[in-house]
Amino acid sequence: MVAAALPVVAGLSSPVWVTGGLAAVIVVLEGAQHLYQFQEQWIAYRSTAEALKHERYLFLANAGPYAGQDRRGQLAERIEGLISQEHAMWTSSHQPTREQKADRLDLLRSGGMGQPEDLAVPLPCSMSG
Repeated sequence: MVAAALPVVAGLSSPVWVTGGLAAVIVVLEGAQHLYQFQEQWIAYRSTAEALKHERYLFLANAGPYAGQDRRGQLAERIEGLISQEHAMWTSSHQPTREQKADRLDLLRSGGMGQPEDLAVPLPCSMSG
């Protein structure tokens, strides 16, 4: 919404600080969206929710893997598998890559930040300047 307002504000000959402020807000919001991967997280969440719903319907209908004797045990195992899979995807998406770790080490060596122990804590974004 802010991004759509920027050309309108610029076209209305608004003060430079208003246009610049809106542009800065857009940059911050886009950075946060990229950093926290809201869209990817939402897609993974919805995928898991739909898979859980599917398991529920199978269980209620005594169909598929739930047609046998140990229905509740099967349900528990399959639900735990789905939740564990989503957790593993979330965890892997929040682990720094080898390249990010190397960038942090370079930053430490150049005196740009803290101590080497700080490498264990993921940085929210690249630090420049």
